[in-house]
Amino acid sequence: MDVTVLHATGSVLLLIWGIAYLFATKPVVAAMGDLSEEGGKIAVGLWIVEGFALIFIAAQMLALILVFGGDSYTVLWVARLSAAALVVLAVISLLTSARTAILPMKACPAVKLVAAGFYVAGNLLF
Repeated sequence: MDVTVLHATGSVLLLIWGIAYLFATKPVVAAMGDLSEEGGKIAVGLWIVEGFALIFIAAQMLALILVFGGDSYTVLWVARLSAAALVVLAVISLLTSARTAILPMKACPAVKLVAAGFYVAGNLLF
């Protein structure tokens, strides 16, 4: 498989998941049960921030692929750093929100790790 395809596949997966995060904000926060007004605002804010972080990583990679090509050193290094960030986010999710009964939160670490895997695989083929 081509380096560009691997990097782009990871990015598209992450982009879709990040957008889904934003659309799922209200139902996910509602599934958290009774929260104080401040707790609800914090939950909504953090949920949106994580969604935008995932979208940013994906959009950045896709933009760099379009500008420099998927097999450039720029994309290679951004993919490495993005994979590292996604692994850290996945570990945090595994230790916190994935331990809840909310299905999207349980799936989130796997999606992050799969996207990171595409980035790493692209780097290995470089």
